[in-house]
Amino acid sequence: MNTSRLFFENGRWALLIGGILASYISLTTFWRMPYDAWLTLHNLLIVTSLGLAGLVGYHSRKLKVSFKAMILSIAAFFALIMFLYIGSYTVTTAFFADKMIWIPFFYQDYNYHGFQSVTEYLTYENNYFELLQLQVFAFLMSSVMYFAAGSVGYIVKATIDKMSKASSTAQSDD
Repeated sequence: MNTSRLFFENGRWALLIGGILASYISLTTFWRMPYDAWLTLHNLLIVTSLGLAGLVGYHSRKLKVSFKAMILSIAAFFALIMFLYIGSYTVTTAFFADKMIWIPFFYQDYNYHGFQSVTEYLTYENNYFELLQLQVFAFLMSSVMYFAAGSVGYIVKATIDKMSKASSTAQSDD
């Protein structure tokens, strides 16, 4: 019962942060903002999602599910976020490239090469698929951080449990 509860609760958190990230990555392509501000807010959202992954691990231990179940829960959490995030990028660039003002992730690249529009940039020598592959690769690499964050949360809760158990044992001996 606890494992299914964990997956359900984590799914809600993943939908929330994944929806926010997906909206951010899609909607910010239609208006220009300072790149540093965009990057700072993007990184803040990513760090928030990593913090939530840590809470997933902590909550897993609190519900007394196994470490293996926690890892599966983190995998589902991450997969849902990744699906929303990369899906929004794919839909936006595939169907609305002509309306986009910029692609923040690749802004410096297409400025460096002198492209005048997002459409020109995406259609040049198969850039669309190469950039999509780059997005997927980057997110697969970041999965390590999500698993680490979840593991840290799990270990922190285990440590707290051990310390409180040792403390209560020491108090009962007095």
